[in-house]
Amino acid sequence: MKNWNLKNRFKSHKNNFIFFLLNFKINNKKKYNLDIKDLYNRNFDKIIVIASGPSTIHLDHTIITKNTLVLTTNYSNKSLLRNMGFVLHCMNDTTVLKDFFLNQNKFKNINNVLFWAFECDNLHRDRFTLLRSGFSLLKRKYFFCISDKKNINGLFQNNNSNFIFFRDRLEKMGIEMKIFNSGIFILLLGVVLCQKSSEIYIYGLDLGQGGLIHFNDVKSEPGKSVISNKVKDYVNNVLNILRSHDMTIHNRTYFNNNFYLSE
Repeated sequence: MKNWNLKNRFKSHKNNFIFFLLNFKINNKKKYNLDIKDLYNRNFDKIIVIASGPSTIHLDHTIITKNTLVLTTNYSNKSLLRNMGFVLHCMNDTTVLKDFFLNQNKFKNINNVLFWAFECDNLHRDRFTLLRSGFSLLKRKYFFCISDKKNINGLFQNNNSNFIFFRDRLEKMGIEMKIFNSGIFILLLGVVLCQKSSEIYIYGLDLGQGGLIHFNDVKSEPGKSVISNKVKDYVNNVLNILRSHDMTIHNRTYFNNNFYLSE
């Protein structure tokens, strides 16, 4: 993939963006320093994990209430027919980040955004660079960040404490932190933010089952980070651990599930 140069891309959008960039001021830094522990303490009654796989077409909107946390990633926010509950859109993919910064109308139903990346990975370092370059384009977004990097441009003071909370919550439950893809990340985030009284619904984390297609009929060629046996074993293990903690899990994916066999 060719390196993406934000400055060059802006040349074709000069009238729309340059004036905005020169005059942008962060009037309320608090909205860029959000703490995920605050989400945990809200004690949502349901957490709905929505990845991009084909089972997301079965999303039951009637279960979403004002006290529901909805976790989306990449373009799975498009599956939401109406903005209900507390929607948190999680991003790490480079292509999606670029699109988010330059075409925010595609994400207009999203006001709460979480960026995650870890410094140990060269690709994630590139994504930090992209985030720094494009951050000034954020409009009306409440921004969370999870990273083992202690600070990003002086803007996300909570990102490292968010990472520690994320890691420690998983460790307490006996879950090893392995993030193979964005769908698994939002599953783990749902686990981290879930109280024992909460229910977790999982859609779209199909790991290659149910057809090589996304929920919006876009063809997909999933790689090893999605369909390998190592990934499937890991997700199975996470689900088994959650059940051992007497957590209520509704697996609405095509992976390791007979929920749709009667349909």
